[in-house]
Amino acid sequence: MTYFSAPGVAFNKNIILKIYGLTEEQIYSKKGKGLIPEARFVVWHFEVLYGKKRKEICQEYLISNGTLVHGLKVFNNLNDTDKVFQKRIQSVFAALSPTSTIDHE
Repeated sequence: MTYFSAPGVAFNKNIILKIYGLTEEQIYSKKGKGLIPEARFVVWHFEVLYGKKRKEICQEYLISNGTLVHGLKVFNNLNDTDKVFQKRIQSVFAALSPTSTIDHE
């Protein structure tokens, strides 16, 4: 069991939205270019990491399982190849850590 899957540890997508400078409406929208789909894929990745079932994510975002799998693959590919993306993800991990001083509202 990791910190992320421990019982009682809740995921707060608002932290990712603050880092990316986006609104919740933009994350749920099927439109967007640049940072919007990237942030959406990051949110999906962390929701899976925190133990949310894929079916629940698909129902919440009104997407197919194939779309979710594609987003998770894009996340992994960007994390392997894109240094700017890696820095953003490091800031997300830092913000989500239990010792973070970032406002979790």
